Amino acid sequence: MLSKRLGALGHPLRLRLLSLLMAVNEPFCVCELSDGLGIPNYQTSRHLKVLSEAGWVSSTRKGLWIYYALAGTPGIIDLPSLLAPAAPDLERMQKRLQQREGGVCVVGPCSKQGENAR
Repeated sequence: MLSKRLGALGHPLRLRLLSLLMAVNEPFCVCELSDGLGIPNYQTSRHLKVLSEAGWVSSTRKGLWIYYALAGTPGIIDLPSLLAPAAPDLERMQKRLQQREGGVCVVGPCSKQGENAR
């Protein structure tokens, strides 16, 4: 199980996802995370699935949206000391969160997804 958990951290986008989830410390829907990272929804969903299967993130459905958050305690790895979000990622995410109404996503995916992907 440990190798699966560590293996899930082996992709840069998954590390970026976890860093945003830790930095803002609230659940995000896929479209918010996609906009925050500047990548398409399908890539975000694929990486969230790997992180979820490895026990790093959990999900909760609210209407049409599924919100993802860190799953409990990360275990033997002190993630806050290992990960810090890139300033542009955190800035985009904070800007995107300002579009929420009543604390929930109402916008859907951004039309310019992928322009800022790395």
